[in-house]
Amino acid sequence: MVSITHQSSVPIAQLIGQRTAGAGIVDRIATAVPTMAGCGSPRSRNTVSTGSGSLRAIRLTNAVRTASLNETAQFCVDSASLDNVFCDAITRSETTGFVSNYLLSPENVAFIETAGADVTVNYAFEPGNGSLGRFNLRGTLGYLDKLLVPPANGGIVDHNQGENGAPEWVGTADITWTLDNFTLNYGVQYIGDQLRFEKDQIAGDPDIAAPEFLTINDRFVHDIRAGIGTDDERANFFLGVNNLTNELPIRGLAIQQVVGWMGRYFYAGIRFTTDKLGF
Repeated sequence: MVSITHQSSVPIAQLIGQRTAGAGIVDRIATAVPTMAGCGSPRSRNTVSTGSGSLRAIRLTNAVRTASLNETAQFCVDSASLDNVFCDAITRSETTGFVSNYLLSPENVAFIETAGADVTVNYAFEPGNGSLGRFNLRGTLGYLDKLLVPPANGGIVDHNQGENGAPEWVGTADITWTLDNFTLNYGVQYIGDQLRFEKDQIAGDPDIAAPEFLTINDRFVHDIRAGIGTDDERANFFLGVNNLTNELPIRGLAIQQVVGWMGRYFYAGIRFTTDKLGF
């Protein structure tokens, strides 16, 4: 276990992801990073494997982030009083009471605290002494233990772990086969279960939705890409498909994990290396 104390302004997005983009002061970072690397036996000397893992506990004070519209409305009423910057950012219709105008800007959220772990494994091998090409396998698994974000000093702490945009489990895996100038890649992304509503919303109104609609089920997103290059390495032709199984966005949610509005789409192209074209 390595304990590090660091005092400086840092972009939170680089530390704890999309749900907590902003900047602040790092109070404590506790990290354990075991790593391992090795080569195969003389019979499999074309085999290489590596692995790494980390445990993180991060607390940021004087943190700044830009909240979404839903979060801004929630932070407005969850703060110690309605006299706060989040309520000032929302204008409601005098007739319907619905939001008629709003302003999203970076605001102080007092602190952000998160903890989690991730593991990455790489494995590469060349069967048939390389005559069958080279295979590279890579997998990453991430676990989010907690994500705490208060709206302002004195406000109610928002426990975001497991909510939309902050799943407890995420992962990626891919395999790449290379033979001479040809490359084929298959990748898959995993997004774990997420709550459709905030935890305090469900606690305050258990019947906010039918039980089968309270949770966004986990999903896998598959991508395939193939490419072939010229012998002189001046050009590379490629084609592929993203989101092979056509996973669609969840209706009514502003934050979407991995899946965009396009669904499944195909692409193809050619890439030139201009420094080898004599320009």
